[in-house]
Amino acid sequence: MPSIEISLYECGNARVSGEKIYCAKGHTLDTKSIDGMVNIQRLARGAALIFTSCKGCEDLDCIGKPIPKEERGWLEGRD
Repeated sequence: MPSIEISLYECGNARVSGEKIYCAKGHTLDTKSIDGMVNIQRLARGAALIFTSCKGCEDLDCIGKPIPKEERGWLEGRD
């Protein structure tokens, strides 16, 4: 079980539906959002997409290393 920070870029359970990113295993990603999902704009800006709910997740489906910051996102004004 991982004990380090996990980025959604590393997990095969991260999915996109419309304007939202969600966990295919049903886990809450963003505890600050009403539905527990993440707005896709964060992906478009190249945000790190690291959530405390993913840390230590038993359903982690690791698909590789995180994407380097300079290769993430496609919008101006990246964070």
